[in-house]
Amino acid sequence: MSDTIVKRPYRSPLRAAQAEATRQRILEAGLGLFAERGYPATSVTQIAAAAGVSPETIYASVGSKRGIIDALLAQIDTEGVEDRAAALVGERGGTPEATLGVVAELSATFWSRHGTLVGVLRNGLGDPEIGEAWMARQAARRGLLHRLISRWSAGALRDGIDLERAADIAWALTSDELYGLFVDLRGWSFDAFVAWEREALIRELLPAASGRSRGR
Repeated sequence: MSDTIVKRPYRSPLRAAQAEATRQRILEAGLGLFAERGYPATSVTQIAAAAGVSPETIYASVGSKRGIIDALLAQIDTEGVEDRAAALVGERGGTPEATLGVVAELSATFWSRHGTLVGVLRNGLGDPEIGEAWMARQAARRGLLHRLISRWSAGALRDGIDLERAADIAWALTSDELYGLFVDLRGWSFDAFVAWEREALIRELLPAASGRSRGR
């Protein structure tokens, strides 16, 4: 047996907590400046100044300006939206009406919570660094809606609407643009918008009888 003692690196919980706090400060500063000035016009030096750190700290913590976007998106991914949606649909009976109610509620909640980052990504569509990130997120959102609707029994959709068309309609009606028009520009309350969106989804996707027969 070897007498060599292998020393394990010491990990300080305090240092780890401080590093995470610094990282979060960098992410918040970056997001704020991206929203205020636009992604292309914001430099790492400006983010460092806003966060109270050196540019070198940003490179060590998140790697780059694009790394800030990726880290913010990774935080969103930890929310488990798809699992949450599936759980809520099950709790509420698993019907198409229940599904569309959950879709309306969770999509509006998402836009209200992450509106700043969504705006940065949408405004950065022409930027080669982050433009594809928004398109990928849009495709993923439609994919989630497609999977939820695909679980319905045959005949659940309104005549003339197939699965692909239904996913497209749900994708459009639950968009951030629609939320922004009603809530941000016209001043609708969150609850009023969710109720309207739910009814709109039911009206567009389900047979008329099912849309009118069930309550909220």
